[in-house]
Amino acid sequence: MSASVDLRWSPYASQAWGDHVAAVFGGRFEHHAVTLDGRAQLWAPILRGGPLAREGFCCGHIGYGGVYEAKSGQPAPVRRQLAALARLSDTLDEPCLRLVTPPISPAEAVCPSWAEHRSQTAIKLLGKACPDLRSSYDGAVRTALRKALRRPGLRVGLLGPQERGAAIELVHATQTRVEAPYLSPPALIEGMIPAKPNPNFLAVGTWLGPELLSVGLFVINGRQAAYYLNGWSAPARELGPNYPMLDAALHLLTLRGVERVDLGFSHQRSLTDHKRRWGAELHTFLRLPTPFEN
Repeated sequence: MSASVDLRWSPYASQAWGDHVAAVFGGRFEHHAVTLDGRAQLWAPILRGGPLAREGFCCGHIGYGGVYEAKSGQPAPVRRQLAALARLSDTLDEPCLRLVTPPISPAEAVCPSWAEHRSQTAIKLLGKACPDLRSSYDGAVRTALRKALRRPGLRVGLLGPQERGAAIELVHATQTRVEAPYLSPPALIEGMIPAKPNPNFLAVGTWLGPELLSVGLFVINGRQAAYYLNGWSAPARELGPNYPMLDAALHLLTLRGVERVDLGFSHQRSLTDHKRRWGAELHTFLRLPTPFEN
């Protein structure tokens, strides 16, 4: 696989993220080339074995999977993704347990047979598509950001190894509050807070004095990034620590050349609406637990 292809893939389909997930959960992350009907080659990132893919493989482990056109690096049409995974299942002699697609086209999103498998994520464009970042935010976000930044003693910066323990506590407390289906393993969080600058991860925090109030953890792959984990202190809610954290993260990602940030799926409608206020648009993706029956 050439670097030019990998740069266009979802961060969740990248080698760095797949290897990290496999190291934490077990199993093996692999990229497989698949050819259908003599046409151009496809790439399928999969996780094989381990607790997340027992007795088979999944294309979409923690985050999206999806099958990509090798030439363009773009996601293949969903039917073509399903056909490629069926071919790969025959080749490996293992069942495909799950497909989680990247965001799909509006035309594909309306397919009736996939209605019960639809979810939505919020995507924010950066770079040339957003030359004045703060102007792209909703007025309420800009007001909350200005208020937070005026708070004496509040600062924003990169997280380091010394903040890993506090970050885990904030993430777990937040996941519990929003009724997330599980708590992220500590090792998964720790690995996203690098000891030195890392092209694959960005970890940003907000402090008030010595106390860490908010954290945001991002996965990066070339021109794309994904906002994977957030944690914040409930007692500090009125301070709005997430506003300066996310604003700083979006500026840092822009400086890294990122053009598209996936702000993620939310379990609560209020969280989805909040992400849209940052100038993000909703896109549909599919979670297909038995992809070859759809």
